[in-house]
Amino acid sequence: MSRRLGCARRRPLPVRWFAGPVTLLVTTLVTTLVTTLVIPAAATSAAVAPAGAASSVSRPAATGQRQATIDLHLYESRVLALVNRRRTGHGRRPVHRISPCVDRLSERWAAHLAETGGFYHRDQHVVLRRCHMHWAGEALARGTAMRAGQAVRAWMASPEHRAVILKRRARRAGLGVRLDSQGRVVLVLNFADPRA
Repeated sequence: MSRRLGCARRRPLPVRWFAGPVTLLVTTLVTTLVTTLVIPAAATSAAVAPAGAASSVSRPAATGQRQATIDLHLYESRVLALVNRRRTGHGRRPVHRISPCVDRLSERWAAHLAETGGFYHRDQHVVLRRCHMHWAGEALARGTAMRAGQAVRAWMASPEHRAVILKRRARRAGLGVRLDSQGRVVLVLNFADPRA
């Protein structure tokens, strides 16, 4: 490792399953989205099934395919920054406060979905009960070589996802990002409100 002015040059770390840089082949983009809202005051929950593949774009496989390196923690930060940009653009407060409890549940749910290959919502009453919240909403995305901006644009293009992203009650956030066995990014975004 070379040093310049006392700073070490950063090199990519080896591929890890749950943290650090993850190498993805830039091939096909397939995004699937699902949203769940839970409003305990009315004691109802509604799950919205995916409206098919939200978008599907094929890129020809070149002989020398490019590879992109993604740092999952930076990916989470980028998603939250883009979501907050959309929220402020629609007159909503940004959600800067990460709830450790909601974040932990989001991380665990993303890991579960990546490990099992499933793609469905957690019962949001779990978030309400374990994190002492009064409202919770969840948005999921999964795709190959899916960028943060692509996930947020797809959520905003879906009325159900848009409702979660722009919910005025959203005060706390939690995000989880994992890579599944097929190389797809699995993204879990939870918003919550501790107020009654």
